[in-house]
Amino acid sequence: MPPRPLLIALVAVGIALSAAGAHAAPVRIDRERLEAAEGLALAEEWRYAPGDDAAWADPALDDSGWATASPKFRSPGALEPTWTGIGWFRLRLDVAPDLAGVPLALRLSHLGASELFVDGARVAVFGRVAATSADEEGQNPLETPVVITFDRAGEHVLAVRYSSVAGTSGVARWFAGFRLPLGFDLSIDTAADAINLHAQAVRFSTIFPMSFFGILCAFGVLHFWLFAFYRQQRANLYYAIFTLSFAGNTLLGYLLSAAPVGMRGFLALVLLTRLSLAGIFLAFVAFLYAAFEIPFPRYLRWLTALWAFVIFLAPFVPAPQITPWFIAMAIGLSVAASMYVISLALRKRLAGSRLIFAAAHLYAIALGCQLASAFFPSAAEPLRIAAFAGFVGMPLVISVYLARKFATTSRDLESKLLEVETLSARAIEQERREADVALQREQERARIALLEAESERRTRELEEARQLQLSMLPADVPRLPGLEIAAYMKPATEVGGDYYDFHLGADGTLTVAVGDATGHGLKAGTLVTATKGLFNAFAAEPDILDF
Repeated sequence: MPPRPLLIALVAVGIALSAAGAHAAPVRIDRERLEAAEGLALAEEWRYAPGDDAAWADPALDDSGWATASPKFRSPGALEPTWTGIGWFRLRLDVAPDLAGVPLALRLSHLGASELFVDGARVAVFGRVAATSADEEGQNPLETPVVITFDRAGEHVLAVRYSSVAGTSGVARWFAGFRLPLGFDLSIDTAADAINLHAQAVRFSTIFPMSFFGILCAFGVLHFWLFAFYRQQRANLYYAIFTLSFAGNTLLGYLLSAAPVGMRGFLALVLLTRLSLAGIFLAFVAFLYAAFEIPFPRYLRWLTALWAFVIFLAPFVPAPQITPWFIAMAIGLSVAASMYVISLALRKRLAGSRLIFAAAHLYAIALGCQLASAFFPSAAEPLRIAAFAGFVGMPLVISVYLARKFATTSRDLESKLLEVETLSARAIEQERREADVALQREQERARIALLEAESERRTRELEEARQLQLSMLPADVPRLPGLEIAAYMKPATEVGGDYYDFHLGADGTLTVAVGDATGHGLKAGTLVTATKGLFNAFAAEPDILDF
């Protein structure tokens, strides 16, 4: 057994080591880590406690008993203990000596409300933090840089007082989807880089969406007025609804990423976004049917009902996590319906089907480039430009198609008008020569009467020839055991060249003749008459070739 002083020393060391291990290692903040990936994401190793106490901002507070959690949570059950709507998050930072006195920036994003504290001092407030939904005012900071400066190297404490009470209700989670963003994202960077990145993000998130929004609105208004002036071409109406819904979806997407709204505003934008999606896909399918003048099928009613379910009912089903699947199903069925109409038009070679096919490909390419820009940040700018060009090219190509169709319709109307004018001129000329026409009509009636008499005489003769030809065909068919024979003949004209005959020999041999003389009329009938005589004379000949 060790001596008592040594035992006491060992216990003291153990207690010290235990106390040191109670705190997670501080997050190292140095220039190399900040420059590695456009800032350092502070996503793990936070200390978390539910509730609210102003003393929790104190950097000297012992938070070793707090739970460890990530602030990027999407369901109340993701934290331990379960998130109730308000709580504190604390993170210890280890600032490198070369960053002491250097302006840094915190970039924060959330749908709730927050207060940021550095070493106990409040440095930023976004919205109003509260424990009840009625008192809470959510605000999204949108990663706006919050500039801070650490006066010394070593350990510092970053604390966030945060609430997202509006997102804890079942209605909010059901409406926006099962994995509703309840937590926050926080990163740190040098002030210069953070401001530069924020400016670039604002520029990219504003220039392209707003330019696209303006172009789509211009197309929508143009085609709406085209429909107003010529209502027979309903394709302009559906295309106007499509482009205006597309413009609204673009604006809503911009607001979702750039508007400093809280949870309530986010939910309202989600509802409007789903409405605009329904308008985009349903109006485009309707446009295709109207453009190609194909009757609307019954399944469009079911597709419309599915979109109504997705918008208004799907968020309230008992299993809200399936809401995204309903949305994906509605989009997939709408795309399939569009591809079906385009393929049908291509197969029938309808006018303009290739232009619509090209527009659909432009849209697909634009979507692909937009998705790829999220996975390849190094090529994000050219991919976004390509996506913008594709999204603009699609309505441009469709507008060319509709303009071409409008011009074709106008040319047809002009030709009809010219035809009417020509007929009117002819009618006037006909009235002037009415007297001469009356005489010509009398002469024509007399000539027609002679022609009718001559035609009647020839018809009688042809009928007699036809009866004669028919009389040459056998009246009955042979009846043989184990064999059923049926025959029928109808000439294309009064006298034809079709012929059939039978001969039943004494030994039971059945000879069948079937023939078709070239041509119609009396020549063919004469040849059949000769053939009938030859068959009657030589049908009993045993050798077919000799016969």
